[in-house]
Amino acid sequence: MRIVCLGLGNRGKQWVRWAEQAGADVVGVVDLHRPTLDAVGGELGIPSERRFTSLAEAITATEAPAVVACAPNAAHAAIINDCLELGVHVLIEQPFTEDLATAIELTRRAEEAGVHVVIAQQYRYGATFRHMAHLVQSRLGRITGGSVEFYRWRPSVGLKLPILLNQGVHQFDCLRYVLGEDPESCAAELWNPDWNDCDGPTVAEAIFRFPSGARVHYSGNYAAKGKVTSFDGVWRFEGENGQVTYDGVERVVLSEGSEESDVFVEPSGRGRATAQVDLCKDFLKALAGGPPPPTRAQDNLKTLAMVFAIEMSSRLRREVSLDEVLA
Repeated sequence: MRIVCLGLGNRGKQWVRWAEQAGADVVGVVDLHRPTLDAVGGELGIPSERRFTSLAEAITATEAPAVVACAPNAAHAAIINDCLELGVHVLIEQPFTEDLATAIELTRRAEEAGVHVVIAQQYRYGATFRHMAHLVQSRLGRITGGSVEFYRWRPSVGLKLPILLNQGVHQFDCLRYVLGEDPESCAAELWNPDWNDCDGPTVAEAIFRFPSGARVHYSGNYAAKGKVTSFDGVWRFEGENGQVTYDGVERVVLSEGSEESDVFVEPSGRGRATAQVDLCKDFLKALAGGPPPPTRAQDNLKTLAMVFAIEMSSRLRREVSLDEVLA
């Protein structure tokens, strides 16, 4: 499958390699900054005639049917819009967009045009999350509740809803995946500590209520000053038959009573890169007529809605339903 890769920053450069590992033929690269385009294009072995500063120019020249895009959050909506106007499929990094109304409209247009818009929510492709989902759904029975804790410090100048759109959105997508259901309501608070000079909000505390009756507490913090968690965060689920925990690094444990009855340690070498490659493979399969990827726009709206459920609940100071957020 011929594709064009847009965005050649440090992470964008990795996406070129991940796409190639997935089996894509990268026939062009795009970056608005000519020095970066030439430097990284040369490093990746992309001939000068296949380096472009315009997406439209790249698609016209290569006739590629698909784009893999890595760009700042604020540019996502414009890039997806350009792809829809050009009639090409797109795999773009999370978050889908910075506002829900735009995402809903782009999804509608993509459905009408028959174009795949896929969001790079690669966390759910990791071996640890797959194993955790299996245990939670097959061994715990009725879920009482759980928690996801994420604590790090990150500069967030110029970012919109930084703790939610940059990090929480990954954990929300995995929460839906692990439980196998979507939340029906959220009660939350969102703020920036008065001593923190980064753009906020950088702290979120939320409780999501699920149709099964489970309540899951999300605690996210981009202003942590002590020990930090991994980017996955630390996870715990309680059910009628036991407990499942994930240390955020590699170890998933099922405990039934006081005994650890199942311990999964992610094999060495199974890291983030493999998750991105697997996601790219699903994208390419869809373009070849296979099933739509699980993180397609139509599904990812539910993940993005969790972000804005927290924002709405905090702003209105009350519990909100996900249907209300998506209305």
